[in-house]
Amino acid sequence: MLTKGDRIRRKFGLFFICVAVLMVIWGFTALEERLRGVAFLTYWLTCLVFVTISIYIALWDFWVMMTRERREQIEKLQEALKQDESTDS
Repeated sequence: MLTKGDRIRRKFGLFFICVAVLMVIWGFTALEERLRGVAFLTYWLTCLVFVTISIYIALWDFWVMMTRERREQIEKLQEALKQDESTDS
C-alpha cells in the first residue's frame, strides 16, 4: 500500500523526468538554432540536473520500498515463529 510520502515522492520524480524529457525535445527541435555558447551549456547542464534529480528520487524510492518490504518480511517471520511456538506448547 502506498503512503502519502510514496505518492509525493513519485509525483516529484515524474515531474523532474517530464521536465527533462521536454527539455531534450525542445533542445533538439525548437531551440536548436538559438542555443549557442554559454546558453547551450547552461541549457544542457540544467537538463542534466533534472535527469540527475529524477534518478536520485527513483533510487530513494527504491530504497524506501525495499526497506519497507524487508521490515514486513521480518514481522511476518516473527509472527509465524510465535504461532509455531504456541502450537508446539
